[in-house]
Amino acid sequence: NLIFQSAYSGINNLSITVDEMLTNKKINKVVISTPNETKVNVLIKIVDIIRNLGIENIALITKENK
Repeated sequence: NLIFQSAYSGINNLSITVDEMLTNKKINKVVISTPNETKVNVLIKIVDIIRNLGIENIALITKENK
């Protein structure tokens, strides 16, 4: 399993970052951890990028900022 927190440098680099993490690994699940205030359209783009890399088992964890 791959756990990826949403503190990345930008959505444009996400595909490259995840693809590098998956190189030579048999990953079938990705867990996205993000703050509650993350915009839905950003999450949809992230999920689409991960699905385009061939992963369909995607979990989303939201965290409340205190």
